[in-house]
Amino acid sequence: MKRAVVVYLMGEGMVCLARKTRFIGAGLWNGYGGIAGDGEDLRGAAVRETFEECGVMIEPHDLELVAKATVLRTRVSEDDKPSLLYVYFYRTFHFVGAPQESEEMQSPTWFMADDLPLDEMMPADRAFVPLAICGAKICAEVVYGPDERTLIRPVRWVEVSEFESAV
Repeated sequence: MKRAVVVYLMGEGMVCLARKTRFIGAGLWNGYGGIAGDGEDLRGAAVRETFEECGVMIEPHDLELVAKATVLRTRVSEDDKPSLLYVYFYRTFHFVGAPQESEEMQSPTWFMADDLPLDEMMPADRAFVPLAICGAKICAEVVYGPDERTLIRPVRWVEVSEFESAV
């Protein structure tokens, strides 16, 4: 089981997104994040990944969990096994520094939270990220094809009043 984090830097009705240069979502607008290391605390991974990808410093207690997604990637071939990823989405209004470009994230840009470039974001993100960055708490189930750009079925999501366990 792999766990990943995504962080959205927020400010006065705006959110900072950057274009990924590699891995899942290459070429698309996204928040900052990546895979948590074995045994790594999720908030610690979010702080680390955000700093590595844009140079911004965040305190773990300033991260607000806004969405949890279970993401299944179907098989690439008969020899391949489906992969399962748990993704935790955070937002924060408190950070130090201005987002900078990195090898993995280019062109950090501030967008109005109600006017995101949805056609240039991960297909599953289009379904629930606009609500999550505005503070809704979302639990989602996503099934991608092997290219991780094609949804096998529509994203299933539900808004919750709180998450079962604080992460």
